[in-house]
Parts: sequence; C-alpha cells; structure tokens
Amino acid sequence: MPTTTLKSAATLGWAGVVPFVVLASLGWSSPQDALMRPFALGLLSANAALMLLARAMDGLLWPGYARAAHAAGWPDAEQWSRLAATWLHLRTRLTAAAVLCLAAAWASPHFGTA
Repeated sequence: MPTTTLKSAATLGWAGVVPFVVLASLGWSSPQDALMRPFALGLLSANAALMLLARAMDGLLWPGYARAAHAAGWPDAEQWSRLAATWLHLRTRLTAAAVLCLAAAWASPHFGTA
C-alpha cells in the first residue's frame, strides 16, 4: 500500500473523530443547552457502539483476508498482511478515541440531568 494512501486514510480517520469531540463537549454544555445534551449523548453513544462493532468485525475479518491471500499464493500476500496490520492499528486508535469521548461525555456533571 502506498504511503500516501495510508496517510490519507489516517487523516480522514482522525477527521472522523471531530464529531465525537463536538458531541462530547455538548455533554459538558451549560444548563441553558439542556435540550441538546440528551440528543448529543444519545448520538454519541450510538456512534461509539457502531465504532466498537466495526472494530470487532475488522479484527475478525482482516486477518482472515491476509491468511487467505497467503494460502492462495497471491504475489502480493505480504502486502495484504501489512495492510491488515496497519488498518487494525488505525482502527483501534480511532475506536479508543471515540470511546474516550463517550466516557468524557458520561463524566459530565450534567449527565442524566435535563
């Protein structure tokens, strides 16, 4: 996989964390924003759950793709193995960031008060 492609994927992935940060910050918003908080926390929870599920599925599928490429004798099988490892590393970091944003929102003193 070309380095520029991997850098682009990482950049887009981290840009996708921005909504999680924004939603987590809404969990800490002022009491005047009480109507927005439950919506933001619900949306953040749903997104963090789909991120955890996506990471779990990637962890199950990508190593299998790499093994299948080796078993089939593909000339670029080693490249598939590196791609799988790089993708899982990036996915793990992005998922951790999403879950940390969710934990930060839940730690809000306003959580559960609307």
